[in-house]
Amino acid sequence: MRRFPFGLHVPVDDLREWVVSGIAQPVPEFTAETGRQFRLARGAAAQVAARYADAGFAVALDDVIHEPDAEACFVAPLAPRTVYKVLLQPSLDVTLARNIGRTNKDFDTTVLADAIRGNHRSLGEKNTFDRGWTIIDNAELNVEQTVDAILESMLQDVINFRRLSGSLITGGQPTEDELVSAAAAGFEVVINLDRLAPAYALPDERGTVEALGMIYEHIPVIWAEPAPADLAAFFVAMDRHGARRVFVHCAANYRASAFILLYRVLRLGWRIEAALPDLRAIWDPAEYPAWQAFLENALAEGAAS
Repeated sequence: MRRFPFGLHVPVDDLREWVVSGIAQPVPEFTAETGRQFRLARGAAAQVAARYADAGFAVALDDVIHEPDAEACFVAPLAPRTVYKVLLQPSLDVTLARNIGRTNKDFDTTVLADAIRGNHRSLGEKNTFDRGWTIIDNAELNVEQTVDAILESMLQDVINFRRLSGSLITGGQPTEDELVSAAAAGFEVVINLDRLAPAYALPDERGTVEALGMIYEHIPVIWAEPAPADLAAFFVAMDRHGARRVFVHCAANYRASAFILLYRVLRLGWRIEAALPDLRAIWDPAEYPAWQAFLENALAEGAAS
């Protein structure tokens, strides 16, 4: 949470450990009193999260929690605030090995092995994609890379979001909160190909982006008349920021995906067959004659040069 201007980390286990008399631990036996103390801790965590979120903080609630408890304990009480549900789930072997290496507990953590085995199975069964969870296998990721993956998952609501590589994402018009997430995820440059139409553009995207410490490039592409000069300006911007992490967007990721396809083929030497799937996952330029002609002309001129 240190990547946000204001961030708060709330480990539910730490709240439980505030109990100095009568604490009921989940092992060796999960009793009715254990359940009551978990509910108390989760209720307190939700209240703290709401208080800080309303004061402008990004809040991470850290808990081992199953559905439907996550909805009941966190999502519903925090409504209408947005809650992102993320399950970190490396393999069971990796999870057990990490437990053995833990240094934040004052007891032999091997006593948790059976509970970990059970939770690993049940979390995978209950906290699923169709219930609104993002599942991240962080077995090969370090802490910073895991944070990157979590923060990138918060961009999935961007219209037609596509993660093309570790340093390049594309999408439609992001919200201000989504730009905050992009900055926190380590993206350094925002290239906007939209014309700032009032219907969906932000009031001051440049100001928002630059206040977050990112570089802002604006190349307004007229939807009905994409021009070679626009593409040339885009190539210059991409070349200038080639070593940085870049977020390219327009209104719905139509312009952006088309320009990225041309950049990959004409600048990076990709085969057209390799570049097409990311565009076709979003739209079909054949349905828009001006764009079909623009792409064909750009590719033909590139091949002839």
